[in-house]
Amino acid sequence: PRLMSSKPELVQQIKSLQRSDPAFKEAWQRACDQHLGGLKDPNRLDAHVLEEFLNVLQAPKSRANQAPRHAPLAGAPVGLADLVKSGQRVSPSWKLAWETYCKLYGNGFNDPSRHDDAFLRGFIDYCGDLAQASLADTAEVGSKRTSPWSDTPHAKRQATPASAQLAPETAALVDKIKALQRSNPEAKEAWQAYCDAEAKGVKDPSRHEIDSLETFLMRYE
Repeated sequence: PRLMSSKPELVQQIKSLQRSDPAFKEAWQRACDQHLGGLKDPNRLDAHVLEEFLNVLQAPKSRANQAPRHAPLAGAPVGLADLVKSGQRVSPSWKLAWETYCKLYGNGFNDPSRHDDAFLRGFIDYCGDLAQASLADTAEVGSKRTSPWSDTPHAKRQATPASAQLAPETAALVDKIKALQRSNPEAKEAWQAYCDAEAKGVKDPSRHEIDSLETFLMRYE
């Protein structure tokens, strides 16, 4: 069997073929969109993925169309930037939330690949916090745990986020604590420790009384 080329050689080969062969470029982009979360930079892919793609594309034409379905391409690792991009493609709400988050905290840069993992993880955690708060609020009022995207009648009544029901003073403190957690890992750890010690493990700030929020901020700052 032929020995696998080094990764730099594979990267250079794919880039050269994209420049010289429009059909190859189209096949590469199609495979990346379908199986690699839209990640098209060969430098960011494992060498065995590049090798397998080249093997299939350089095989007889009868096999060329099999490239998008080949298992090694489908099994390639997906990073946080690719996760955010996938969410943008399948969910308009996710896309709008990401663009708003970038406008507020990311200098208006909407391309996930221009942000580091800490920023991307902060956005994903933020979405998770909102979803958890909404689901917790729904559970507290005894609603059935039916997905808001299902076809059941309950889907027409979506939960209102708990933060929307807070007094302005409390909402401001909730937002401040959430912003601290997103921007400072030490603050996030301090909040979690505080919740475990004094709030029975409840970590959603919107479920704390204003006195509890003020106490934490006073101790932390």
